[in-house]
Amino acid sequence: MEEFEFFNQLKQYFNKQPFASDFDRYVNSFSEEGLLNRTSIYNEFLELLLQVLNIPSIPGSCRKELRPLFQLIQKIDSRYYTKAEISEEIGKCYTLTSDQQQEIQKRLIMFFDVLCQSHFFSGGKGVSAAEEWDSWFRILPEGHAWDIMKIFQSFGIQVCASWPGYRAWFRFNHGANPIEKSNPGSWQELCEKWIDGEEQLKIYPDLLSDGFAGALSHLGIEGFCGETPDCSRCPLQTSCSWKNTVTETLEESVLLKIQKERFHEISTQQLLNQIFSTEESELPSLDHFFEEEQTLRSMEKKSVYELGQVQTQIPHFGEKFKALLELCKRYNEEKLIPGEQFSSSADIFRHFRFRLRALKQEYFILVLLDNKHQYLTDSVVSKGTLNKSLVHPREVFSTAIENRAAAIICVHNHPSGDPAASPDDIQITRRLVEVGRVVGIPLLDHVIVGNDRYFSLADEGLL
Repeated sequence: MEEFEFFNQLKQYFNKQPFASDFDRYVNSFSEEGLLNRTSIYNEFLELLLQVLNIPSIPGSCRKELRPLFQLIQKIDSRYYTKAEISEEIGKCYTLTSDQQQEIQKRLIMFFDVLCQSHFFSGGKGVSAAEEWDSWFRILPEGHAWDIMKIFQSFGIQVCASWPGYRAWFRFNHGANPIEKSNPGSWQELCEKWIDGEEQLKIYPDLLSDGFAGALSHLGIEGFCGETPDCSRCPLQTSCSWKNTVTETLEESVLLKIQKERFHEISTQQLLNQIFSTEESELPSLDHFFEEEQTLRSMEKKSVYELGQVQTQIPHFGEKFKALLELCKRYNEEKLIPGEQFSSSADIFRHFRFRLRALKQEYFILVLLDNKHQYLTDSVVSKGTLNKSLVHPREVFSTAIENRAAAIICVHNHPSGDPAASPDDIQITRRLVEVGRVVGIPLLDHVIVGNDRYFSLADEGLL
C-alpha cells in the first residue's frame, strides 16, 4: 500500500547504513510491555503538567513549595481515592493561584481515573488498549497527547510517540505539514498495521521515522526531514510528495531560503513580497518602493496614506506596513518589569529608544520608582507640538503621589533627532527638581531621546 511505502524505503535505507547494527540494538532495548511503577509515571506526568500549565518553581526552592503535589501518589490510594483528598493536598501548595489549583485538580483526577483502569498497571484488566490511549490523550490540554506518549515510551512501553517522525511520513505522502500536534492515535494504528507482517517490535517504524527526522543523531543517524527538510540530499526525494510538489518549484526561491534561514541572500523587497502575499507572482514587485538611499527606517516617517499609495493593489497596505514597523520596534524594545532597577541613564535609553525614536511629536513620559529605586510603572504625562512639550509639575507629581512613588525619572523625545537639552528642557527640569524636594519625591534624571542618541541631564550635571 502507498501509505506504507515510506516505511519500506526507510527500512531499506537504514539496513544499508554503517549505523544499522547500532539502530537495531537501540530498537531492541525497548523491552516487552510489563507492569509499570505508578510513582515514576506520576512524577513524570506531573512535571509535564506543570510545564504545560506554565507553573514554574520558585528559584532556589527545588520545588519545595510544590512538594504536596509530588507526594500525592504516596499519600492516597490511586484506586480508592476521593476528590476531597486530592483537593486537600493541592490546597497546601501556597504558591498556586485558585485557578491553577482547580486546573491541576481536574487533570489529576483524570489521571487517577485512567490509572485505575490502565492495563499497564492492572495486569491486562480494564478497558481496551484503544480506549485507554484515548483516555490518556484527554488528560492534558489539546496538543500534548504526543508528550504523554513520550513518557510511556521512555519507560519501555512500545508506543509510537514520534511527532517529528509522523510529520516526515505526512510530508512524504501528502506533500504538506500535518495539523500541529494532531492526535497520535492514527499514527499508532498506522505503525501497527505496517509491522503486522514484519518480525520487529511494534515501535520499530516509529523509531525509523524518528531517526529520519533527525531525533537519533546520538546514534550517528543523520536525519533529513527535521523542521527544515534537507530535500537536496534526502535518499527518499525521488518518491516524496513534499519534494515533488513543493521543493522543485521553489528551488533556490525566497521561500526555500527562508526555510534554510539564508536571510543574507534575500533582499528587503523580496521579504516584503513574502509578508504581503502568499505567491510572489500575485504581487507586483516592490522594487520601485526602495531607492538606493532608502531603508525601512526612512519609511517609518511616511504617513499611512503615503505608504498606501506605494502599493494600491494590496488592501490596507499602508496600515499593514505600519503594523510591520511597529512589530520590528517591539522586537527590539526590552519590556520593563516591575521590580527592575536602573543602574544608569543608558538603561533608560535602552528601554525607550525604539518607542520614542520616530515620533513626530514630543512625548513626555514619567517613570515611577519605589523606595529602592526599582521600576513601578510609567505613564505619558503630555504630548507636545513638533518642537515643544508642555509639562506642568502638577501633572507630574499628582501621578507620582497617586501611585505612591518614592522617586521619578523623566523621559522625552526630540523629533528633530538631536537629543541635546534646550533651554526649555533645562528650565522645566529645574522646576521639577524643586517641587520634588518639597513633596519628598526626588527627580533622579531627565533623559532626552534622539535618533539613536540620548542626553542625560543628570550625567551632564544639570539637575
